[in-house]
Amino acid sequence: MVGCEITNTHELFMSVPEAEKWPIIADSARPETISYMKNHGFPKILPAVKGPKSLEEGIEWLKSFDIVVHPRCEHAIQELTMYSYKTDPLTGQVLPLLADKDNHVIDAVRYACESARRAQKKTPVDVAPLPMMNRW
Repeated sequence: MVGCEITNTHELFMSVPEAEKWPIIADSARPETISYMKNHGFPKILPAVKGPKSLEEGIEWLKSFDIVVHPRCEHAIQELTMYSYKTDPLTGQVLPLLADKDNHVIDAVRYACESARRAQKKTPVDVAPLPMMNRW
């Protein structure tokens, strides 16, 4: 919701059935919001894990998927369509830096998927069983 005050956020979230039962990943840059939500019925809210290059790597990872957006989600469609890299104002050349604007929906999707992106494939460990000894 655009312009939602922090004191109304929990009511907005409660409008989603059973929202308090599910993990919610919030922007870690806003710890006061996370604390407020925890104290108002959302114990499973967690800060997003951020780190060096997490923005760039997260966007590249998202680009590897076909993202399907419901037609009613006009704001999400607009963001995904308009999201871009910065350009040099003098040359017009595209720079390898993401523009940090109009990216609220994209950031939310990136935060929600971050644990899946960071998940490493676990390689099976070959374990030889110990010899059995019956000495009862």
